[in-house]
Amino acid sequence: MSTDSGSRSFGDLYSVRGLTNTVFFGSPATTLYVDDVPFGETFTYAQLLSAVNSVEALRGPRPMVVGRNTVTGQSLDGNTPPFVPEFDATVALDLHLDAGFFARVEYLALGNTKYDDFNREEFQQDSFGLLNAAVGWCARNWSICLYGTNLAGEEYYTTMNTDVRTGAPGAPREFGVRVGVRF
Repeated sequence: MSTDSGSRSFGDLYSVRGLTNTVFFGSPATTLYVDDVPFGETFTYAQLLSAVNSVEALRGPRPMVVGRNTVTGQSLDGNTPPFVPEFDATVALDLHLDAGFFARVEYLALGNTKYDDFNREEFQQDSFGLLNAAVGWCARNWSICLYGTNLAGEEYYTTMNTDVRTGAPGAPREFGVRVGVRF
């Protein structure tokens, strides 16, 4: 292991068996661990080291020892990817009559969704379903429709921000009238 630009500088380059990190802000070719703490980017390398118990250099930007792209040292292997529901499904019944009347009832279901890499319970949305319905009439170039969304009043989050420990609530129950005109 060598350093090209000298100690205690911003642009330290570490090279292990021909793999060299970069002074730019990309993923390094080598990851330096000091006392089990990763220094993944050039600007995070410690300036002064004292009372060091161990130093490890691991090949590649994603060392297999700690899991893919982790900076905490915690393995993420086997975790559910964030923002991806376990499942999603829609069942709908549409009725259109020749006289122009129509009706639609639909049920949308989303499975459990994790909102952070570590799959913590406080940052997940349990499975839920939304019931929506509409009835109306349409003529040649216009239509009118009575609709209702989230008829069961389900409370859910569309996303969560783990940095500020908050989430964006989903749409509440809503009723309305839609009028449309086609030109």
